[in-house]
Amino acid sequence: LAKSKNISISSEIDDHETSALLDKQLLAQILNNLIGNAIKYTDKGGITIRTGLLNSFETPKVYIEVEDTGRGISNEFIPLIFDEFRQESQGLSRKYEGSGLGLTITKKLTELMDGEITVQSEKNEG
Repeated sequence: LAKSKNISISSEIDDHETSALLDKQLLAQILNNLIGNAIKYTDKGGITIRTGLLNSFETPKVYIEVEDTGRGISNEFIPLIFDEFRQESQGLSRKYEGSGLGLTITKKLTELMDGEITVQSEKNEG
């Protein structure tokens, strides 16, 4: 789909060795949901996937970040983004299809592996 929309996908991987104990299938589902949403809501530009280590005072943590140049999310909707059946665009005239469960499932899968998921976005900026 990204190729048909002429959207670039790139990755930036930290040079430090990064490893984590996790379920590969759950991680694959999480990445599929996040990258799929990035492709769905991006009409031009690209998507960058980053991974690396967050050095904290406690145990270092691995992070994965998906950034896109898509339509973005309004500040009012960000607190609702992980709620079941919620989409910023609602009603019969909405442009994008979906059940509104993808990010809810993604959050639950992330938490199953003792992770956390957050969102940063600005409307019309990705």
